[in-house]
Amino acid sequence: MIDDYLSRVGANAYRELACIVAGRGHTDVFVGATLRGEWNRLAPVIEQAASALVER
Repeated sequence: MIDDYLSRVGANAYRELACIVAGRGHTDVFVGATLRGEWNRLAPVIEQAASALVER
């Protein structure tokens, strides 16, 4: 899921990528966020980190 929001302090605009990986014994959650203005530059790094999450 990709979500845009403003922080409560300073009203900074953020974009966040969140995903859930459900395993047999547990569920993991990945959340990666950056300032909205940096999303285009940092999204590939955040997406690569999310795709590296595996059930163990």
